[in-house]
Amino acid sequence: MKLLYLLGAGGVEYWRCRIPALAMQKHGLAEIRIIERQHLSAKEMGEALAWCDVITVASPQGISSLVGLMKYRSLGKKVIVDYDDYILEVSPYNAAYRVIGLEEVYIEDTVTHEKSQLWKDGENGFDIKRNYMGLKAMKDILNNVDMVTTTTLYLKEKWAAHMIDPSKIKVLPNGVDFARWRNPFPKNHEGFRIGYVCSASHAEDWMRVAPAIHYFLEKHKDAKLVVMGDVGFDLKGRIPADQLEWHGWSDLLNGHYMLKVASLDLDVAIMPLEHNEFNRCKSPLKYVEMTAFGYPVIAERTLPYTEDIVSGENGLLAGTTEEWLAALQRVYDSNELRLKMRFNALLTCREWYDIDKVCFDWAKAYSETLGELIYAKS
Repeated sequence: MKLLYLLGAGGVEYWRCRIPALAMQKHGLAEIRIIERQHLSAKEMGEALAWCDVITVASPQGISSLVGLMKYRSLGKKVIVDYDDYILEVSPYNAAYRVIGLEEVYIEDTVTHEKSQLWKDGENGFDIKRNYMGLKAMKDILNNVDMVTTTTLYLKEKWAAHMIDPSKIKVLPNGVDFARWRNPFPKNHEGFRIGYVCSASHAEDWMRVAPAIHYFLEKHKDAKLVVMGDVGFDLKGRIPADQLEWHGWSDLLNGHYMLKVASLDLDVAIMPLEHNEFNRCKSPLKYVEMTAFGYPVIAERTLPYTEDIVSGENGLLAGTTEEWLAALQRVYDSNELRLKMRFNALLTCREWYDIDKVCFDWAKAYSETLGELIYAKS
């Protein structure tokens, strides 16, 4: 089985497909080629089509992607697309709204009640007509490929609602290579370190936990908030300088991200999520990653985390400010609880998200598309 992957370079979608692809190759389930572009020259296309059995494209959008995928199919190749987010309901506070959003957006200052326009048609690259056409093309993509893969059952149902033949959509969970995603550094700090790894699209998520974090830091002067990435705005001045440690984002390429997160030396990792449909469609990958690094987790009491976390056993769940404060206090007070949750979480994640197991599910789905059969190993 020869699988060609057309992936954007370095993004989450890239690693969502790259990790299982390399694991399939490692276990002898498939031959793999990865190209870090989704649009090929005529020569590249000819060479690729002559070699592969299946072409997989990560999160294709727009008319040009639709045309390319239909061309691959017309030339006799099986085409699979993978979507790891439900981008049809992306928040206006997410930068992706620029190319997905269908309505102008106004926001109101909670203090002054002054209104301003966040997205205006025709400004800053926001084009509602173009976005309508792009979304129509995406729905056409779903119905003009051989298989659609996605991360969770909940997300499957969302995408299936747009498909003529929902049986073509398969759930293939994210996986982590626990041999690489681990923490080689010994604990080496005083006080209590709360970690938040995020990107600029998570401003709404941060606001859910911000009141609890501010109050907790005020009451525990030995505690520190360790941020890696970007919460969406500058935290300096909002949190005491001696209780804030801020690290820039680190690329997944060449293991930089893994080493950077491992070196944060955390006592707990937090995962707040705004309660909206876009977030409920996410996978629990962040929980799996933090578990691999040996960090106990406090996560939002919502999907996707409620599917895997039994609160108090393999993590803690919180929803209200009071629940977040209580959860932070519990892990602050009890090293025994932190150790228990780390151990149980590792058992959970190794059972369901170990890439050396998950890759057989991926190979089985691909082989069924080709009309072949690969038996999964236990």
